[in-house]
Amino acid sequence: MPTDIMEGEELSLSHKLGNLANAVLIVTCFFMCTAVAYSFYMRRPVSGGGTPYRPGEILTAIPEEQRQGEAIVLVLRSDCLPCQRSRSFHAALAAKAAKAPVLRLIVVALEPRQAIEPYLRESQIAYSAIVEADPLDSKLKATPTLYWLADGVIQKQWIGRLTPAGERDVLSLVEPQ
Repeated sequence: MPTDIMEGEELSLSHKLGNLANAVLIVTCFFMCTAVAYSFYMRRPVSGGGTPYRPGEILTAIPEEQRQGEAIVLVLRSDCLPCQRSRSFHAALAAKAAKAPVLRLIVVALEPRQAIEPYLRESQIAYSAIVEADPLDSKLKATPTLYWLADGVIQKQWIGRLTPAGERDVLSLVEPQ
């Protein structure tokens, strides 16, 4: 009889260890799925090195031949959710920039040109030039980002998705004087 009790206790202990192992596996899977979902939906498109660009600096992500005169630089990715939610604003900004006599809209793509061009076409964002940024060497930190340049020097910057008031402020700068 004592043997039966020991076997029952072992079975119970084995059963408890099995349940514990299952619980650990479920919790691990939950955290892994959460991490994957977070990296997919909330990822930073560019890790970049160094400090981000600031007003007064030359935007070296733009080739030197593109730095003459005034320009608006739009930094984005086609898979960036805040960029997608700002499509209509970016299209309106591009349309106003196209009407300005000396202002150009330069797109800095944080992905290959062939990935961003369909996005720009579908979004009706007209541009003067596309520059593919090097995501490893760039000081570009987030998308969408707007820079107002004068001869390659950052005059103003807007990082992230703008509020409606912020969008109106940017559009008012582009109005023909």
